[in-house]
Amino acid sequence: GDAGRGFFVVDLRDGTILWSYTAGNSNAMGYIPGTPAIVDKDSDGFVDTAYVGDLSGNLWKFTFCPNDPEEARRTEKCGVANWTGSILYSSGASSLPIFTSPSTTKDLTGLYWVFWGTGDKANPNILGSQERFFAVRDDNPAGSYTLGNLQNITSLTAFSDPAAKGWYVNLNPEERVLSDSTIYKGIVFFTTYTPPSGQNLCGATGRGALYGIAMMPVAIQGQTYEPGKGVFSPAGQRRIDLGTGIPSAPVVSQKPLDGSGRGGTPDVFVSMSGGSGSATEILSSGSPGMGAVATALAGSGPSPHIIHWRDRRVQPY
Repeated sequence: GDAGRGFFVVDLRDGTILWSYTAGNSNAMGYIPGTPAIVDKDSDGFVDTAYVGDLSGNLWKFTFCPNDPEEARRTEKCGVANWTGSILYSSGASSLPIFTSPSTTKDLTGLYWVFWGTGDKANPNILGSQERFFAVRDDNPAGSYTLGNLQNITSLTAFSDPAAKGWYVNLNPEERVLSDSTIYKGIVFFTTYTPPSGQNLCGATGRGALYGIAMMPVAIQGQTYEPGKGVFSPAGQRRIDLGTGIPSAPVVSQKPLDGSGRGGTPDVFVSMSGGSGSATEILSSGSPGMGAVATALAGSGPSPHIIHWRDRRVQPY
């Protein structure tokens, strides 16, 4: 059926559906379990773009109010009749499911990139899948991108095709992405899970891994890591093992500023869940493969910040 195959914009004041895009608009839309990533591309205080994946492996883009220097024209374009939905990336016949929320950020040219991984979160121990991690540049294409528009960098050191609209990495056999990715200072971090291969799954928990890939040129210990290159070694290692269990999404924590105004070395936190409970791993400068990465991330200070805040609960009478 069509239930679960839709994107809705709801008025928080009364629950009214302001706008929707469902399987009735496009039969290509699959079921959508993930949370949309919302973006204010023009920094005018209003969300203008949203991205979300479906279980058919498509990555959808929804466009709302575009910015316009002339307020009257901007207001005219902001009507829901002008809102649109389209497929940014079409999976075709591959149908690798997207359960997680995509991550987005701008590159050095100002174009937005969208990052996501595939994997069956509802059945994490099912064997026989070949999953991928994607990075797609949104340059407002007239149509949809497909796998043929992207460069396969699995066996390459870095992204090197200027004509490609992004890149993808084939994960190891049975490996899959079950959590959201995190972008920090030009590096996209994401975790993966590889289920056990034996028949008895009760006593086996599988293994987790952390990936770190440059999404734009990153300087690490005097060396520039180009987009697509792994950041865990000068040779371009992309993956480090986390041990047994299912890993959470990576969270980067920036330490407070020191006396000179520089930020401390950040930590990457990953929680590992297994049959005996859960534990949080702290990947810092002393962790295998993390020394150079921690150095690269240090001293930047927190990148996100509040640009506006208004508490509507406190109003003058």
